[in-house]
Amino acid sequence: MKELTQFRIAFAGLKLGEHQFEYAIDKAFFTYFDYDEFWDAFLKLEVELIKKATHLEFSLHIEGALGVHCDLSTEAYMQKV
Repeated sequence: MKELTQFRIAFAGLKLGEHQFEYAIDKAFFTYFDYDEFWDAFLKLEVELIKKATHLEFSLHIEGALGVHCDLSTEAYMQKV
């Protein structure tokens, strides 16, 4: 789990209010979970966290591309997400 420490949010130490985080996700992230549906990945994840006294609210925005194979031709290509 040491490999994923960059994705941890220590919300206990955050002050109440809005917080922004950005992460770059690549193939290594999916490999860690033994997920092999993509042959490559270049993703940018933006996280908006709103910490309130009783709960947390998360908004996630992700964009980038995943390396996949076409269902019809099995040709490899980069699919935008």
